[in-house]
Formats: sequence, structure tokens, C-alpha cells
Amino acid sequence: TSWLQEYMRACVPLGDLVRPRQGFVSGMDRVTRRHLAAQPQLTLDDGVFLFESWAQVPPALRSLRGGHLRPLLRGSAIAPNARLDETGQGAWALYVAQQVDDQDELRLILEHLEPFREILEARREVREGKIPWYRLHWPRQAQLMLGLKLVMPRRSAGPHIGLDPGGRVVSSDCTFIPAPDGWRLRDMALLMGTLNHPVVGHALGLTGKTKGAMMEFYAQPLNAWPVPLVLDRGALTLHPLWSQRPLGRALSQWADEWERGEAPQGILAEIGESLSSQRPLEVWLERSF
Repeated sequence: TSWLQEYMRACVPLGDLVRPRQGFVSGMDRVTRRHLAAQPQLTLDDGVFLFESWAQVPPALRSLRGGHLRPLLRGSAIAPNARLDETGQGAWALYVAQQVDDQDELRLILEHLEPFREILEARREVREGKIPWYRLHWPRQAQLMLGLKLVMPRRSAGPHIGLDPGGRVVSSDCTFIPAPDGWRLRDMALLMGTLNHPVVGHALGLTGKTKGAMMEFYAQPLNAWPVPLVLDRGALTLHPLWSQRPLGRALSQWADEWERGEAPQGILAEIGESLSSQRPLEVWLERSF
């Protein structure tokens, strides 16, 4: 029996545990040259639904912070095994996922979007009466988007997954994994640490999709990603093949520290550095069994 076969017997497809999703699509992030060709009175790069920094958020919208105005997570800002609410302020999004009932908030949103209304109304879903003209194009489910989740770039050289405790929205260049009902912070930290480990990333490289040197973290390859995790009475745990090994014990301890707010930013660096860059799976298994 090969080490790879031994590993695969300890795995289930990631899609059996969680459901990966793509970030939201606004329909008009900012004013582009294409928009200027149709409406030359607009200003190039003005933010519509997305703003590159807090300084670029129009003052009239800032009162919506924590409601329709949310910090934006992008692929370039994702650090592996990082708590993403500690990465500093970056981009912001006007996150309008559904009809706005609060009239004061609606007035602020409409006043900001009015210069872009003709472009926003040209979207098919708006023309067909399916969504109000001021709504995001594909907002995804707000409850899942704003909750506890893992976030990763849709393309990267390997697993590059961070954790958002909640409150941030996810750009379309990312995939996110919302916490299933009943999952705790510890469960999501254990999932993150496991997925980011070189051994598990190596398994995705064998089963997933690549584009040049980059791995694709889209829903389809992620759902098939073999991971050594199981649910035990509703709690996520490592497969017995791993749980009593040095790596498994370290991962479990690390997840416990995460829930207590004690986790370091990097995970098991000494183990990751000791793995062969050419054959990490086989080397780790040989040292662990």
C-alpha cells in the first residue's frame, strides 16, 4: 500500500462537510473607460459599489458603516491562517443585497448611485424587474456572506486561506466557505489549518484544477478536495489516522488556541519547513507512521 493510498483512505471530499461559494459581483465596481464612452460626464475610477480605502468612501455614506457599508476582503489581502479582522483597513463595499426598507438609508444610497443610474438600470435583471436598480448584481446570501467563514483567493500557488469571524464581505476574486449551522470558531480554525497544510495542499494538487503554476480554488475542485476530517457528534475532528500523530495533535491544539484567542498567525511553521518541497506528502507520512 502506498503512502498516498493510505492518506486517501483517511479522507472525505471537502464538499461532504462544507459548501464553498464565490464572492459577490457588484455589476459596477467603479467608473471605467467603457462607462466614460457612454457617459463622459462621469469621472474615471470613481467608486460606485467599491472603494479602495476609507478615505475614498463618500462622507455621506459613512454613516452606513456596519450596515450597508462593509470592509471588503480581496484575494490580495488574504494571509494564510490569519484572522482577517486584524489585517487593517483596506477596501470597502456598498453592500446592498436586497430591497432597502429604511428610508433614510435608502435616500443616502440613491443619492450616491444616481449619477450611475442609467448604467445600472441597463442590467438585464433590472430591466426584467427582478431586482431594484440600486442592488448589487449577485450579492450572494447576505446571512452567509456576513457570518463566520474561511476566505481564499480563487487562484493562488497553493492553499492561502484566512478566517473572518464575521462582518466582512467577499470580493468576486475570492471563494469563501461559510460555517455550517452549529460549527464553532474552533471547527473553522481546524478546517483552515488543515486545508493550509502542505500535505493537504499536495492532495488538492493531485485532484484539483490548475492554470499554469496556479491552483484554482473554485467550487468544483474544492468540493472534490480530499481532506482528513470527519464530523463527530456535530464537531469537526481529524480522521483517526491523523488525530494521534504529531501533526494531528498540533493541529487540534492550535484550533483550541484559536477559540481561546491565543493562536499565532502562522501554523506549525517548523513542520511545514521540514517537509520536502518535492514530495511533501510522502515525506510527512514516512516520518509520521
